[in-house]
Amino acid sequence: MTRPGFTPVRLGLYAFLLVSAAFFLLPLFVMLITSMKTMPELREGSMLALPQALNFDAWRTAWSRACTGLVCEGIAPGFFNSLTIVLPSVVLSIALGAINGYAPILFG
Repeated sequence: MTRPGFTPVRLGLYAFLLVSAAFFLLPLFVMLITSMKTMPELREGSMLALPQALNFDAWRTAWSRACTGLVCEGIAPGFFNSLTIVLPSVVLSIALGAINGYAPILFG
């Protein structure tokens, strides 16, 4: 049995999927390019324009000096706290899932 080639329905589906992906990824694109612009570029107001030069100063400030709550030590401590919660929970859930997957074989 052979698979049909590019039918009009399949092309339409691919076009719909590409447009949908672009629609959902556009805010991420805008956020990333905006975060790499300087303040004068931001004041110009062109939201979709690419930055003239890559500028990671905003990322450095957010990582090390941004104020969250009452302290101004950046988001780095929160990021590492998230890692200490996520990594063990992922390992534990994978281990329990693997055991659960073999349970019918062992006890079946």
